[in-house]
Order: sequence, then structure tokens, then C-alpha cells
Amino acid sequence: MGFLGNIFFGGGTGIEAAQNAYLAEIIIGGLSDLEKVSVAREIIGMGMRASKSGVSSDRFIDLFNSKDRLCQLNIVALALGRMEFAPPGKARWTGVKNPFVITVSSESLEVAKIFLQKKYNITASLKNEKIDLRQWV
Repeated sequence: MGFLGNIFFGGGTGIEAAQNAYLAEIIIGGLSDLEKVSVAREIIGMGMRASKSGVSSDRFIDLFNSKDRLCQLNIVALALGRMEFAPPGKARWTGVKNPFVITVSSESLEVAKIFLQKKYNITASLKNEKIDLRQWV
């Protein structure tokens, strides 16, 4: 099943998705404007390549922008991984089957946060506002 096909079916586990979100949040906080453009283009390209119905870049951006930040950060994590951005420390990206359809409980967020702190000495937090991909391109 393709990337966009997976958007509507299934999702990733909450702890894995939480970990990816925390790691992506850390990385995007340090990206230059030029790097954000590159990441945004990768995200848009992934969405357009995965679409069997030929979704336009504007439509994909609208879809991305409509999702909550946790979903958005997991898409960003996929793009960062494809672009070979390494997570901080010795942390690793985790496998989330479908980042557009995830359920992350507060407990999963807390478990992932504690894990990153204890295993990798990474202090992590998430911003509340959604990412507007149009501001990156």
C-alpha cells in the first residue's frame, strides 16, 4: 500500500510515533531556511509520488497542513530520514507504518520522553502549533 493509500488505513504505534515526533521537533528547530525548503520539497515529493490519483502539490500541502502536529512531525521524520538527517545523539528513527493515522496517548508521549532522556540524554518537548508547510517553501 502506498504512502497516501496508508493515510486512511492503519497507523503506527504511539510510542514510536512519539519518539519520531520528539526527534523531528529537535531537528527542525535547528534547520536553516534553506534546509526547511529542502525538507518541504522532500515531503511534497513523497506525497505526490505516493499518490495514485495524481494529487497536486497544493492539495498535498493542504492535507499536510490539516493534520495535527504529531502527524506532521512523523511525516517530517520520514523526510529527514530519507534525506539522511541523523537524529541527535545515537537515537534512531523508528518505524511508523502510517504517520498520517496515528494515535498517541499522553502516556506514550511520556514514555518516549523518558526513554529519550534515559537512553540518549535527550531532553525533548513538542510545540503546540501546527506546521504550515507553505511557510517552508
